[in-house]
This record gives sequence, structure tokens and C-alpha cells, in this order.
Amino acid sequence: MKKILVIGSLNMDYAAALPRLPQVGETTLAAQVSLNPGGKGANQAYAAARLGAQVQMLGAVGCDSNGSALLQNLRQAGVGVAAVRQVPDSYTAMALIEVFPDGGNRILVLPGANLAMDESWLDLQQRLVQDCDILLLQLEIPLSTVCRAARLAHGLGKTVILDPAPARQDIPPDLWPDIDILKPNELELHQLAGDLPQHLTLEQAAESMLELGCRWVLVTRGSQGSVCLGQNGSSFLVPPLTNVKAVDSTGAGDCYSGALAAGLARNLPLDRAMRLAAAAAELSVMKAGAQSAMPDLERVLAYLPELASTLRPAD
Repeated sequence: MKKILVIGSLNMDYAAALPRLPQVGETTLAAQVSLNPGGKGANQAYAAARLGAQVQMLGAVGCDSNGSALLQNLRQAGVGVAAVRQVPDSYTAMALIEVFPDGGNRILVLPGANLAMDESWLDLQQRLVQDCDILLLQLEIPLSTVCRAARLAHGLGKTVILDPAPARQDIPPDLWPDIDILKPNELELHQLAGDLPQHLTLEQAAESMLELGCRWVLVTRGSQGSVCLGQNGSSFLVPPLTNVKAVDSTGAGDCYSGALAAGLARNLPLDRAMRLAAAAAELSVMKAGAQSAMPDLERVLAYLPELASTLRPAD
């Protein structure tokens, strides 16, 4: 099995269930508030490990109870955390999440120790990049670190996956040729393509990113499934597997990214890895929370039996 390295954020999520989207200036009572391990990097590492992948995490937390809890949760899932930096003069990042009755959410992130995941810490941990086969990145840590990690991994012939969230407009053009799989959602794709308001079709926006150098552009579309376009002219469409009623979509995109990496680590072709990722993400929205809702391989295979012949828990 191939080895996965996740370089990214670790957050503690404070999730409040709200009856509806509040108006500006309105005070709204939450039905409940929960404390859950999160962060896009940690979520993706957790999701991949739950599916049996060999995963290492590179990031940073504060020397506080939240940081200790995040590391312990990753360890329990089987994620290697020896390279997660504990920063004494910072707090562990936090995400304030509003969850609405339809399963949608709105998120505010306080980056805290995630900003300490800088190029100097990456340089000290270069052996992890050298040892991995698949590098999974997001944009909740300093952009310069993301660019340096992608450049290093690409130069070593690794598969580089970027989940470009939160989307931003200041990404240097020389990053894109280092990306094998760009995995935005539909809104993020249009933002990256500089298409606001959205005048381009999804295919046109994806083609613009391929022209910038990405090898594949894989777009997740929530209840409409996912589509992937490649520089070689290939395309894959994975429709939604079932008619899912979402309870909480927090972390679903991260679950998809982690599961995609886990599928590729098991040498599944890209279209099959997309189906594995779709199944894991659909299962995740059926439960509240981010990491706490991510399924293990046995549950995914029960949900998507077609993968059972090529993907067993003992593989």
C-alpha cells in the first residue's frame, strides 16, 4: 500500500446547531453546542486512516488541552503525529461552526498554531515528503508552505493532491504545474478560475485550471455527485450513489479528499477512487460532526458492495 502524507491544519471545532440562518444584528439561541476534533488537514488524515491507509500528519497545535485532544484523536485512528509541532506561545486553531436544519453550515476559523506550520518546519521534516507516495494539501496553513511542499513532492515524483479550501485569489501561477489532482467544490473552482459571478460553465472553469498546469481537476458537487476532467482529454462522472438526507455536511469535503487519497493508495484507478470517496462522504453527512462522522472501510464496503471484490479490509 502506498503511503500518504497530509500537510495541513488541525482545529478544534465548536459547532452550534441553529434553527435557521440569523439576520445581521440578530441574536439566535442554539439548540446545542458540541466540541469536535477538526481542521481540514486533520479531517483528511483521519478519513484516510479510517479506511485503512498508512497516514502521517504534518502540522502544528498549541500546548493546550485542545491540542492534546486533537493529537490523541488522530492517534486512535492510526495517524502518525510525531511530526505535528506543539507551539508553546500559540493556541490550537479553532473553528466556529453554525449548523442549519438542512445540514448546511457556515464556518469561521481562528488559525492560531496553524500559522506555525511554516517553511522552516517543513524543511526540518523533509524526510516525510521523501518517504510518502501521495501528498495531500489544503489552504488553512501558510500558502508559502503549501507551495514549497507541492514543489518538493512534485520534484520527487509524488502524487500531489490539493483541496483548495478556503479558496483564495493570491495563489501563485507556478503552483498549478505541481498539482496532480486539484479537488475543489463547484464554488471554489469558479473562484480559482477568477469567475465571479459565474459566467463560465463548470467544464470551462475546469479547463482553465488544466491550462494552468493541473493534471486533473476533480469537482465535487454535493448532492449532484462529482466530475473529473484531465489534461489528456479523459473525463469521469460519478453521480450521487443514493438519495441521502444530510444531517450535517461539516467535513464531508474533507472526508471525500481523504478517502480519495486512500483509494489511490490502494492502487484503485481514479474513477474507482472517486466512487470510494463518494460513498465515504455520503455516509459522513448522515451523522453530526466532522471526524466523528467519518466511516471505516467495513461500513463503506457495506454501503458500496461493488468495491468489495477489489478492496477488502485486510488489503
